[in-house]
Amino acid sequence: MQYVNLGRTGLKVSRLCLGVMTYGDPAWRSWVLTEDAGRPFLKRALEHGINFFDTADMYSHGVSEEILGRAVKDFAVRDNVVLATKAFNPMSDDPNGQRQMLNGDRRPDSRGVSVADQLFSDAG
Repeated sequence: MQYVNLGRTGLKVSRLCLGVMTYGDPAWRSWVLTEDAGRPFLKRALEHGINFFDTADMYSHGVSEEILGRAVKDFAVRDNVVLATKAFNPMSDDPNGQRQMLNGDRRPDSRGVSVADQLFSDAG
């Protein structure tokens, strides 16, 4: 695997970044894989040197982040993996769904990891 600098952050990331929108709860979107179906892909990516993963709090209403967190905990050394996530879009069908991130209802430890390495806001 080839690695590159992530801007000026000092982080080295694999040239390939695996987006994990596909892993989560099929109730959110019919094409989403369950945790049991998705874990082999995450494990294989880590085994082949992918250390950069992208997710968002809204993917499967947070389940995607939780699955990624458990996979990193089970298959990798946390300090060797770079997790990017995004916040802003609603986390539920509730009109105030996007407030969950701001109010701390989506604590980082609920994802199985203590911190995201990079946080983006999807605010338009």
